[in-house]
Amino acid sequence: RGDATTVPALLTIVLDPRRVDVDRSGRVDGFDLAVLARALGRGKGEEFYSAGDVDVDGLVDGTDLAVLAARFGDSL
Repeated sequence: RGDATTVPALLTIVLDPRRVDVDRSGRVDGFDLAVLARALGRGKGEEFYSAGDVDVDGLVDGTDLAVLAARFGDSL
């Protein structure tokens, strides 16, 4: 019928903003992007994984890249 349904929020994700600064330099920059790129596609337990999994979901993927891109240039 086209009726709208409102779905209550079931999950809130809180990201520690310091995780986006993967090289811990105090700034989200190209070095962080390089570290994330090296880890892209890696899963938990694989080499380079932990530095790149910004959202801590067990996989270094496009979501991690999107989070980093959203904060690119920020000083922490």
